[in-house]
Amino acid sequence: SNFKKMRNYLLGIFFLTNLTLFSQVDLEKNFMIDLNSYTEAYNQGDWGTVSSMWNPKLFEIAPKEQLIGVFEMMSQMGMNMKINILGIEKISNIIRHEDSDYCRIDYKANTVIELSGDMLAAIEELKQNFIRIHGQDAVKFDENTIYINAIQSMIAVKFEKEWKYSEISKENTQAIEMIIPEKVFNQLNK
Repeated sequence: SNFKKMRNYLLGIFFLTNLTLFSQVDLEKNFMIDLNSYTEAYNQGDWGTVSSMWNPKLFEIAPKEQLIGVFEMMSQMGMNMKINILGIEKISNIIRHEDSDYCRIDYKANTVIELSGDMLAAIEELKQNFIRIHGQDAVKFDENTIYINAIQSMIAVKFEKEWKYSEISKENTQAIEMIIPEKVFNQLNK
């Protein structure tokens, strides 16, 4: 009967909706675990672990060793950055494109950047740079420390079974557009 068909249809919709919700919750848990591992490694200067979580397409633009070298150099020049993730604000819908899944994660983070040596001499430029990226309200500072409290974003890409990450900001859009298909990038940035 029509009633039975309708009931089955509604049950189907109900289960599908709940499945989607469950998978969103699992996804959020998974991303939270990854983000915490990423920032823990970042805070300890464990660039091997950090770079293993990056989108590997990044290494087509610049070799892994070169990118790690940049972080090591900034650290040697007196930039000590500690990131604390406060939680995920929003996860986009997953976009499937040529056998890969793409997803945007917006998360709230506190970042404390202590400067010394050569980096301390560049504090003004660094402050202006962070204000340009995160906005005036998100950036506070004292004589040798910059505090950033802002929502930041990553694009996650699933390669086979593993998610890999790229941070996105106003500063690195060009690089990201080289490793994320334009159609996908535009959809994730709506």
